[in-house]
Amino acid sequence: FAGLRVRSIAEIFGVIKTQGIEMAVITVPASAAQEVADIVQNAGVKAIWNFVPVRLNMPETVAVENQSLAWGLITLSHRTRPAQ
Repeated sequence: FAGLRVRSIAEIFGVIKTQGIEMAVITVPASAAQEVADIVQNAGVKAIWNFVPVRLNMPETVAVENQSLAWGLITLSHRTRPAQ
């Protein structure tokens, strides 16, 4: 996918630091979301695209965009219905 790699959480801190990554996408179980967000924020990430149905507690210096997969599915389902 255009040279992008999915990384394990064990190596992500170092990757963010060495490559100067500023944005992260989080798609983990809800129970791990805050921990992962804290890790990437502490590594220097300035923006998080959150696909987990959990509100993240981040400092104001980190932009968080919460994305609902459920609402996305509802929207797409509505758009693909035949006209009545």
